[in-house]
Amino acid sequence: MADSGPEASGSAAAPTDDTVRLLEFERAHRVHDGQKDEAIRDAFGVSAVQYYDRLSAVIDTPAAVRYDPILIRELRATRARLITARQARLFLPRS
Repeated sequence: MADSGPEASGSAAAPTDDTVRLLEFERAHRVHDGQKDEAIRDAFGVSAVQYYDRLSAVIDTPAAVRYDPILIRELRATRARLITARQARLFLPRS
């Protein structure tokens, strides 16, 4: 009898179509500029803020890591740098 657990169906190992679409878009559009914001609206029908919220959640999933570990490592590093820079700006003394 075949195993019927999540690993057997492949659902635990395979990212969703939405995850793949998001990661492929990000791979193709690494530079964030005004054109990327427009491409995000065209491709996903959401604002850049909503897109990056979704991307941030996706890069924390094991399925995304299995799909493209190098891209995920780069995206996580970029996110960490942005968070560090934002925190540094918040704690700078005001003149």
